[in-house]
Amino acid sequence: MRHCFITLIILCFAVTDLFAGGAMMKRQQMQKQKMMQQQLLMQKVRERQMQQAVQQARRVATQKVIAEQKREIQKAAAQKMAIERDIAAAQIMAAKQAAAAQQEALKQAAILQYQTNQQITQAQQKAVQQVLLERALQQKAAVNPVQAGYQAGVQVGQRIAYERQREAEAEEIVSLDQMVTALNESARPWALMMDMEAKQAVVEHYIQQYRDQGVVIGKPPAFYAQMIDAMADQSPEMLDNSFDRILQVVAIMEYDFDNGMNKDAMARQVLGEEGFRSNRQRLGLP
Repeated sequence: MRHCFITLIILCFAVTDLFAGGAMMKRQQMQKQKMMQQQLLMQKVRERQMQQAVQQARRVATQKVIAEQKREIQKAAAQKMAIERDIAAAQIMAAKQAAAAQQEALKQAAILQYQTNQQITQAQQKAVQQVLLERALQQKAAVNPVQAGYQAGVQVGQRIAYERQREAEAEEIVSLDQMVTALNESARPWALMMDMEAKQAVVEHYIQQYRDQGVVIGKPPAFYAQMIDAMADQSPEMLDNSFDRILQVVAIMEYDFDNGMNKDAMARQVLGEEGFRSNRQRLGLP
């Protein structure tokens, strides 16, 4: 009986130990599972951190590439702007040089034209001044009959000698067209014309020619034919000019060249300041 009791007690302790060992094993398994879960969680965290680090590294690398591309674009744009500035500067310099060359050419042309005009107008001014001087002498001679007679005798003698010379040089009268063609080159043939009606016809032709150009000359052809004769007698060298130029100068002297420009300005340009003042006095202008 006692042996059975002891056996029973031993069996109880064995069962108790068995149950205690099972609980311990269960706790150990739970701990292992917990540790495995923690490890898995930590691994996932590490993987996530790794992924974030890779993404960050990619972003940094991408930003570096973009920044480098921007720098290259900016550098190319700066180089392009520099090239464009150089081209623009070269174009401006070339334009300035071309403008300077053109201005110099215009200056030289203006100087040449001025010299040519001076040469042309000197003879005209001399002729005008001599005509004005002749008229002043005539007015003065009206007060001094003796001097007037002497001066008239000298002028008559000169006129006779000149007329004889012209008659010796005169040739057969040509047609109006031929005469105009010759007068366009030089007015020298004018001195060979003896017929006043023919001279008036020539003047009328040139007056009409100016009218066709929009210029009005109002005084009659006979007036200009006689005035050009008188001026040519005093200064034959004026006939070296073309006849249309001579008629223009005489009409400007008479304030009868109406082309829309200021008549005082034209007269001053043609006659010079001294001749301009004398001419205004001749015309009775203030």
